[in-house]
Amino acid sequence: PLRTAHVSFGSREDLRRAAELGVVRPLQPNFVLPDDEGRSMEDSRLGAERAETVYAWGLLDRAGAELAFGSDYFTFPFPPLLTLHAAARRSNLAGLPRDGWHPDERLPLAESLARMSTLYLPGGGAPHRHRVAAGEPADLVILSADPLTADDLLAIEVRGTLVGGRTVH
Repeated sequence: PLRTAHVSFGSREDLRRAAELGVVRPLQPNFVLPDDEGRSMEDSRLGAERAETVYAWGLLDRAGAELAFGSDYFTFPFPPLLTLHAAARRSNLAGLPRDGWHPDERLPLAESLARMSTLYLPGGGAPHRHRVAAGEPADLVILSADPLTADDLLAIEVRGTLVGGRTVH
């Protein structure tokens, strides 16, 4: 399938059309982090009305889009679960705005985690949703708490990682 990377803004019609066409949308939820007062830079750049369709994960999800969440933000050191926090909460590290920036665009934690753990191979093909099975190499992260039930996603620590079944951290 086709994919469009780093397209974070569009009209509602264009976003829905991309979903209808099956275009994979690689997105970086941590780009949405609001400032200390709970605003995103897009509010001032685009205006409040147009900013409603910036990082419109909820709209895309409701339209049936294939969303591939990643952490393509190499210049900004951040807590390991910031991508999950940003997708599900849409708030900054201090929890502002309390209900999230454009809260209709938040995704449930389980859906956000699924979007983060689905692999879309370069060149296309069906998405890969891996499972852990005896005898199979595993890519996984060992966390200090369950992100689906933890009160503070950002306090969760990475205790270990496996890549191809080999411990790397």
